[in-house]
Amino acid sequence: MAISQTTIQNILNSIDIVDVVGDYVNLAKAGLNYRARCPFHNEKTPSFYVNQDKQIFHCFGCNAGGNAITFVMRIEGINYPEAVKKLAGKAGIEIKDGFSGQDGRIAEEKETIYNVLEDACLFFQKYLEKNRRCMEWIEKRGIERDTVKRFRLGYAPSDGSALVNAALKKKYSADILKKSGLASSGLKDFFYNRIIFPIFDVTGRVLAFGGRTLNDVVMPKYLNSPETLVYSKSRVLYGLNFAGRSIKEKNRCVLVEGYVDVVVSHQFGITETVAGLGTAFTQQQASVLKRYSDNIILAYDSDAAGRTSALRTADILLANDFQVKIAVLPDKSDTDEVLLDSGAKGLENIYKKSKTYVDFLVDENSKQFDIKTISGKKRIAAAALLTIAQIPNMVVKSEYLKILSERLKVKSEFLYLEMSKIKQNRFRGHDRVAVSSPQSTTMAMNILLSILVKDLKMTDYFTDICDEVFTTGAAQKIYGVLRTLQKEGKTSISPAELSLLVGTAHNITDIFMNDFKISDPQSYVKEYRNSVLLKINKKKLHGLAATPDEFSSMAKKIKGSHK
Repeated sequence: MAISQTTIQNILNSIDIVDVVGDYVNLAKAGLNYRARCPFHNEKTPSFYVNQDKQIFHCFGCNAGGNAITFVMRIEGINYPEAVKKLAGKAGIEIKDGFSGQDGRIAEEKETIYNVLEDACLFFQKYLEKNRRCMEWIEKRGIERDTVKRFRLGYAPSDGSALVNAALKKKYSADILKKSGLASSGLKDFFYNRIIFPIFDVTGRVLAFGGRTLNDVVMPKYLNSPETLVYSKSRVLYGLNFAGRSIKEKNRCVLVEGYVDVVVSHQFGITETVAGLGTAFTQQQASVLKRYSDNIILAYDSDAAGRTSALRTADILLANDFQVKIAVLPDKSDTDEVLLDSGAKGLENIYKKSKTYVDFLVDENSKQFDIKTISGKKRIAAAALLTIAQIPNMVVKSEYLKILSERLKVKSEFLYLEMSKIKQNRFRGHDRVAVSSPQSTTMAMNILLSILVKDLKMTDYFTDICDEVFTTGAAQKIYGVLRTLQKEGKTSISPAELSLLVGTAHNITDIFMNDFKISDPQSYVKEYRNSVLLKINKKKLHGLAATPDEFSSMAKKIKGSHK
């Protein structure tokens, strides 16, 4: 059985789209609406609006729009049943209806995977206290008991089948254990004899795990869950479920390399700290961070690999219009070691002295190339200009060229000329989506629909000419829903019903984001009908009139349509 419309409407009635969107995007009050930079395309000027009264969102840049369900589907990359269930959980509503179709089957499988991952997390937590060596390692790293509980750290037993056996006893299938990344193809535990760091989504659900070996001789030192139906490492940031609110409040995100760096940073109060997941920083992760803040401090390890990773990550962030600083940690140290040695104050002092991308790059390259020589200047300039060329903001680009000019003692106009020669074939941020100005006919149709939503009885005026009046598929779908509601005896649409309506035709939410001021709605509707009839009859007159009598008859109809 599919999820009933009554259930969906109850869910939408129980939540506020401002709260839903606000979990992902920094919203600011703007008149009657809330405004932000769109999370679905790259833009400098905010064109993404949320209307609390109507419970809808719309981006005037890329035309994304809809209700809370539509938003969650797009932002999470999940299907309709999953989005409904996610919002039901937020609203505290139990869904008794089942799922149907292919989407339903996928949603059910994902739900089972989430359940087994949660049970696995509890299993690992239970075994942590039983392993003295594991607890000693945790204590040595300065991780306190409260922090262990908050981040739900655990231990995977060393026998290699304890988790699989426990899960099979709970009636989980072997297939689900493999699909969740908990079991190997031979049905052995994927993680064993490792400290476990659960990886969460932004709502706190367990998505996957990271395991750290207790024996540094064993490789790999860190082992991460494989990708599954619910987990894509290129889209997830470790600790974001804990850090999201702090990042928004402080308008700053500290990006570190490892699980322990995040855990200890939060323990010391630097709660805006997150980390990647053992792979190179991705465009998708940049898009996720953009929802929270565009000010980033990179605090990667001080070894050569860490410094190289910092520059690569900065390349992506700068191309996405982030403001980036790079912290320089003491030699052979990482953030958790600095915190244990110098406390939060010591690490914050390092963050305050963070370098610009250009200064950091020049300093790093000066270790290989002599900055005093022409060839050294040329090599360093080439490395810097390749990234500066990708920066979309001209002010930032200009400032970086100025810094590079001062460091290399080369005139900025010459650097600009060199930059213009660079073939921009590396990563590039998305251009702002061009939007054509609305035509008068579209605007008129939007006004008409906004009137009909408030007075369903007026839909009667267009039953015989609805195809000529509502010329887009979305508008026709909306009119059909309005007619159905009117036949059921309803006179207008509640915000929840409107939100459902927009969810089925999300590309015209701009209709409902505008508060059209029409002094006499009924006269507008009548005039609209007459204008459409006039066009219809004119077409017939020019296309079909073959005799004087037919011509005369049609002319009378046209004349009559003005009355």
